[in-house]
Amino acid sequence: MNTNRITPRAGRGVVAGAALIASVLLALADVAAADPATPEQVQERQRKMVAQELSKLNADMLTLLFNHIGITPSVDFNNCMCPGGFHAYAGADAGGPCRRIGPLGGTSWTGYDMNTLLGCAASVPLADGSNLLDKVAQAAKPSRASTTPTADTTGAKLRKQVITLEKACLPVGDRIYAILDEYDKQYAGYERAVKAFGHPTWTSGTPPARPASEPLVDEIYAALQAAPDPCEQAAEVNLIAERSSVRSTTGMAVDIAAVWVVPGADDVLVMIARHPVLDLLSNAKNLVKSMDIWRDQQKVEVYSGAMQEARKVIRSNRPITQGGYDSITGSYDDESQLLREKVAQAQVALDAGLSEIDKMARDNRPVSGAPGAQHIQFENSIRMEENHAFGVYDEVVRDVSLRLNQIAFTKAALEKHLAPRIGLSCEQFIASNCHE
Repeated sequence: MNTNRITPRAGRGVVAGAALIASVLLALADVAAADPATPEQVQERQRKMVAQELSKLNADMLTLLFNHIGITPSVDFNNCMCPGGFHAYAGADAGGPCRRIGPLGGTSWTGYDMNTLLGCAASVPLADGSNLLDKVAQAAKPSRASTTPTADTTGAKLRKQVITLEKACLPVGDRIYAILDEYDKQYAGYERAVKAFGHPTWTSGTPPARPASEPLVDEIYAALQAAPDPCEQAAEVNLIAERSSVRSTTGMAVDIAAVWVVPGADDVLVMIARHPVLDLLSNAKNLVKSMDIWRDQQKVEVYSGAMQEARKVIRSNRPITQGGYDSITGSYDDESQLLREKVAQAQVALDAGLSEIDKMARDNRPVSGAPGAQHIQFENSIRMEENHAFGVYDEVVRDVSLRLNQIAFTKAALEKHLAPRIGLSCEQFIASNCHE
């Protein structure tokens, strides 16, 4: 029997989808925060943006999200999401969310048509009459209220200023509220420890530790005090919060993966086919594995560096003109082109080095009847030459890749936080946001 709630099928895709769902929720939170007014046209724009974010999910992930936030779509909604000729089905034998039984009895399966999400949400409301997309947007909004509203802390002062910026139609994102919520929780624990063990200035015993997130909150608060206008204050809040959140937010890892530049790896796998005399597959696989390892190890550092770089660019380019912005992005594009040329040169050098090793192998390989020690010594010397060639290439690509990615993240941050202010004073930017 069909049901109105589809149960996600187990599998690696569903588990991996948790990170994507986290990313979508973060994006939806930013969408909700970007619209300060509440007229119908703003609500419709928000619904379109929410539908666009949800379109990144497949049926299993969409259902996980609905279950997570307590939404139960109707059978009619699920049917609406299925392509023409298909109907929602959630039996144990389901091969997908949508089933079609042919005239001769054959069964076929397919996924949801995510392009219909906006229309289906409008035409098939939830049981309480509300639009499903509005419920998702509301669930993505964190509470602006502090969990320690009476505490005279830097966190409380910072929260007050951030709310003031948001009320002035300036997008501050929601990662800042997650940081402040965590700080409030840690500070409450610190206060309990102080009450339990005595005054924090005692001379014996181990005093309670200050909140671990306090240095970050202090940094953001200090940046707000130093920024010359509310618009730059909002940018500082966003950029510092994003820089810090990447260390702990699953969704940020997904955001990074979507932008991360990976030069060199696939080209190496193609290159080795041009040297059939050498057994290079193992070397190439080791190189690609090495690239994956150091990229994973340094993604946080690269992303954090990009957020810092974007902050410096914004601070040193106020006010910003179209010509100034084009000059900044153009210089980054020029640098990126030079870096890519450096990778290309490294690939040519690697190819040439492998050709030399290829010739060495052909000219110096011991005859079949030679002693085994000669064959072993020859193979070892060839491997050493190969490893050296791949190592030189890896070192070049490592430096280039990390800088290319820092440029990519910096440009994305500038597009988000600097480009909207081109040709506008802070007052004009606020008026433009509030008008929208």
